[in-house]
Parts: sequence; structure tokens; C-alpha cells
Amino acid sequence: MALPSANLWVAAYDIAAPRRLRDVATCCENYGRRLQQSVFLCDCSRDEIRALRAEVVDIMTLAADHFTLLPLCQRCRDAVVQDGLEKSLPGDRSTMVV
Repeated sequence: MALPSANLWVAAYDIAAPRRLRDVATCCENYGRRLQQSVFLCDCSRDEIRALRAEVVDIMTLAADHFTLLPLCQRCRDAVVQDGLEKSLPGDRSTMVV
């Protein structure tokens, strides 16, 4: 599968079993920053995203679990709106306060 050239990705998952859920969360923590319980923002190369996906797929039960990777292009990244606690996007030099 050819992956887009984006370096910023949203990783989200819904894992049915607590043990697999912990394992997937730990895996995602190695590649990105948690935004919400099952949502991570990953500043990764294509090779790193391939590795993340492979690790998560190895943990998952495909018939019961779900994992999604969404690339964020620069235009999408510039359009991100956040409310609440201040969290800058990976690679941003300025802090976003909304």
C-alpha cells in the first residue's frame, strides 16, 4: 500500500480487549503524542508509519478491533482548530492558543 508523503498523522483505534488495548496504546506512545484516550498525533516518516501500522496489526484481532491512520497535509495542518488545553502540533515553532 502506497502511503501519502505527509509527516503528520492522526492514529485512532477502537480495541475490544483490555490487554490488546494497552498494547496498542503503548505502541502508539512510541510514535506520537496522545491527544485523547485512543487518538494520537504522530510526527513520523513513511517508514515509521509503516512500522507503527505493522506493529499495531500484529497486536490486533482484525475481526474485533479497528485502527485508522489519517495523514495531515500542510494545508490541513494549517487549518487545525483546537479548544481547551494548549497543545502545539509537532514541529510547530509557535504555540497555538485558541
